[in-house]
Amino acid sequence: MMNRSRLGLLVITIAAILIIGVAAWMFISPPQACITDTEWTLVSYGIKSNPQKALPNVKATATFSEGKITGIASCNNYFTSYEVDGSSLRITSPIGTTLMMCEEDVMQQERAFLGALETSKSYKISRNTLEIEFNGGTLTFTK
Repeated sequence: MMNRSRLGLLVITIAAILIIGVAAWMFISPPQACITDTEWTLVSYGIKSNPQKALPNVKATATFSEGKITGIASCNNYFTSYEVDGSSLRITSPIGTTLMMCEEDVMQQERAFLGALETSKSYKISRNTLEIEFNGGTLTFTK
């Protein structure tokens, strides 16, 4: 029969092993978070070392669901198809939009946003931030 001090030591050892195991599971190579079923809002775009901030009070979004991306491109609504393979992201159809006109700075952001999205290469999610790498830079979104 085990005495109380040995039993206490055993309980502490098991608890320590469980805590270390859970910490390792949570913080060592966490799996890629899910890109789908969230409305992502554009924060910045362009060269990663010197990104252009999204215009204030101008909504640009991306919602990924069942192989489709929909959202607001700054002025117009847009839609397209995509494929994900691991962290690779590829647009698989031309981007379609509504045909409204807005102020020139809004249209300029929209053209840059859609052009970047069209050349998407990969994505990374960290907490509430989505980064999409494209030819020439990064689109950065928040939830």
